[in-house]
Parts: sequence; structure tokens; C-alpha cells
Amino acid sequence: GDKWRREKKTEFANDLKNLHAVSASLNRQKGDKGPDEWMPPNHKFRCEYLAEFMGVVKTYNLELAPSENRTINKMQSACSAP
Repeated sequence: GDKWRREKKTEFANDLKNLHAVSASLNRQKGDKGPDEWMPPNHKFRCEYLAEFMGVVKTYNLELAPSENRTINKMQSACSAP
């Protein structure tokens, strides 16, 4: 995203699929971290968060870091387990 035009950065920053109303402290904790560095403290929301994260990755054709891929694969397996 660092090479995007200003318009695309604005679109991404305001995309409702990429926004959640949270406390200021939770927002600061997350910052620009991916799932390999931060997950919601509410464990019941983590699978939904991960699905939303992957939707944004797909929509914006983003590349995941290897550590993000590993974490996401493990978590997706855990989310789909009975």
C-alpha cells in the first residue's frame, strides 16, 4: 500500500470492511500490526476478525508476509475445526 495513489489510500482508510469501532487504547495496541503480531483480545471474535482481514487482503490485492501466512494458516485451521 505504500506505493498507492492518495485516492486509493483514502479509499482503503475509509473502507467500512476495514473499520471497527473500538476504544482508543485498543486501536493503539493494534496499530498497523497484522494477525501475526496482534489479534483481538476477545477470543470469540478472532475467527470473524481473521475472515474480515482476509477479505480486505483479497479486495486490495495485498501481499502477506511469510509470518502472517503461517499465523493465518494455523488460525484458519483452528477456526474450521469442529
